[in-house]
Amino acid sequence: ITLILCSSKTFAEMEFYSKKLQLNEPFIVENGSVIYFPICLMDALKLKGLNRDGDYVYIELGVDRDQLIHLFNAARREKGFQIRSFSDIGLNELMEMTSLSQDEAALAMKRQYSEPFIISDNNPARAGEIIDEFRSCGFNVVSGGRFFHLMGKTDKGAAVKKLIEIYSTLSSDKVYSMGLGDSENDLPLLLVVDFPVLVRKWDGSWIDSPATEKFYRTEGIGPKGWNEAVLDFLKDKCSQ
Repeated sequence: ITLILCSSKTFAEMEFYSKKLQLNEPFIVENGSVIYFPICLMDALKLKGLNRDGDYVYIELGVDRDQLIHLFNAARREKGFQIRSFSDIGLNELMEMTSLSQDEAALAMKRQYSEPFIISDNNPARAGEIIDEFRSCGFNVVSGGRFFHLMGKTDKGAAVKKLIEIYSTLSSDKVYSMGLGDSENDLPLLLVVDFPVLVRKWDGSWIDSPATEKFYRTEGIGPKGWNEAVLDFLKDKCSQ
């Protein structure tokens, strides 16, 4: 069983957590912008022709952050949008906004393929206008809780789909995939896996999901819900 972390977090953050969990598996960063593979997996996964970054090779699906900042500043200047991004926010302010430690905030600031931002105008219609403007320029915007994330035309689903394709080439047996999430930016991921799980949020609710899709909704909240769903999934597969 391969456990793959998939997050809006940066490479620096995800590498830290991957090592902390003693994982030696691929991981997905910045909402599907890049898939990183430990270099020791190149032969096992039949990976060829990929760029290398230290102890990893990677598949790039997003665009460079500098391009995103240029677009962001142009939209703010030309459209008058009341928006602020990570490039405007200092380390101390980010710590106050997120309750991250100084070390954690420093890792979160090391973005390469996305630009998180907040909208000062609380008008929902204005938020929709801002998102539509960025998407009309060929980029994507996802909501991740505290921040919106401006990024290339990709998402977690695109990255997960690519990984499923890679693993499916390694065996003639069916590769079963399971995805778990509790935020709007997790929906693209959940729509491409065999067993999508909506983890119950801390307020007791679940994110809205397409009525046509069959999602497993956990009773447990957060980590307890994650554990509940994984055990049910394994129980179901072992009984077949």
